[in-house]
Amino acid sequence: SRPSVKWVVETTGRINDSAPTIVDGTVYIGTWGKYLYAIDAESGTVQWTDNNEIVSTGPIVIADTVYYVIVDDSQLHALDAETGKTKWTYKSDKADNKLTVTEPSGFGETVYVGTGELGGADLTGQEVHAVNADTGNREWKTEVYEPVATAPTATAESVFVLADDVLLALDPETGTRNWTYNMPGESNNVDPAPVVGNGFVYACTDSDGLCAVDAETG
Repeated sequence: SRPSVKWVVETTGRINDSAPTIVDGTVYIGTWGKYLYAIDAESGTVQWTDNNEIVSTGPIVIADTVYYVIVDDSQLHALDAETGKTKWTYKSDKADNKLTVTEPSGFGETVYVGTGELGGADLTGQEVHAVNADTGNREWKTEVYEPVATAPTATAESVFVLADDVLLALDPETGTRNWTYNMPGESNNVDPAPVVGNGFVYACTDSDGLCAVDAETG
């Protein structure tokens, strides 16, 4: 038999292309209708909404804070997970209407995002930013000279970034490059974020399948 539908929430605007995030019984999801929703996973009750601009990425939750990016202003937003109230916003000093910001990722007390210029020949502004999760202050930024279109993947040892067809490992404390690996083939900038496991970084481009790269040495 077909499973029954427990609840349905009608949203303002269609759901964006990122997966929802579920933490502590709450579903967080953004829409192209300029809303971020917090929904009770059991009942479907909307706990709060944040009406800002177009939510371009899936949210992440660290401790009691929701982090997400909106497309119109290229800003990283931090909201109280319980109330939806804004804690802080962070914007790259180079961000303008030509910049896109990746889905954020987090590790420990730091949130990481990448930036990339859309359709431009000037490769300045292609950066990875490390932002303090509590204060919204920048800890470091690193120029990577290739568009970053997927969320960085962070561990205690490295921040792994797929920038076009280059896989980078950055020091999580300073942003200094630990190593660089040139991926075979070309990326179309919609590749999944790198995944770390068993001492390897797994990353792929759209044309040449999956690569497993030694996480320590590259």
